[in-house]
Amino acid sequence: GSNVLVSWVSPAPGFLLQQIGNWAASTNNWLDVMNAPMLAGESNIVMVAVTNNITNQFYRARQR
Repeated sequence: GSNVLVSWVSPAPGFLLQQIGNWAASTNNWLDVMNAPMLAGESNIVMVAVTNNITNQFYRARQR
């Protein structure tokens, strides 16, 4: 498809989704995902568009 769906449990308030394309480059290059999470049952869900020229993406939920 053209989107990635990232989810985490909803009882974890105050978390922000971040992404990075090159895991080995640096731990300081994480970028905030601008899409706000939606609540679906007991999960926070964020839909992120897949970029054609990017082969890898890594995600983490970081507490604010």
